[in-house]
Amino acid sequence: MFTFKYYELYRNSKDPVQYRGMLVEYALKYGIKPTAREFKTTPKTVRKWVERYKAEKKPGLQNRSRKPHRSPNQIKPYWYYKIQDICTQAQTPHKRITAAWIQKTYTIPYSTRTICKKKVLHWIYYKQSLQL
Repeated sequence: MFTFKYYELYRNSKDPVQYRGMLVEYALKYGIKPTAREFKTTPKTVRKWVERYKAEKKPGLQNRSRKPHRSPNQIKPYWYYKIQDICTQAQTPHKRITAAWIQKTYTIPYSTRTICKKKVLHWIYYKQSLQL
């Protein structure tokens, strides 16, 4: 039936849901291992898509986000808003500030790189709000 491997077709496919649907239909008709052989993939992959299809039907065949559910290293909201406030106060008189200066002056418990990220994000947000 198929001359290409599952992963090659999946990557090159504009609609992977349709291809996964074919895989699931074949698996429900013939079984997991014969489907894996036919689609040139692993039984684990076939089983995953069959289980998702049984649980959620067609929406279960969509790609899922790989974003983590939580971020333990995320900066605390207090410090995030503190850095935002410092940047806003410095921008009004057009004062130039650095992450190292912010860290030293306000004894912020995060690295200068983290402060710089938050400072830049705030600056971009601030610039966009001026354009509105």
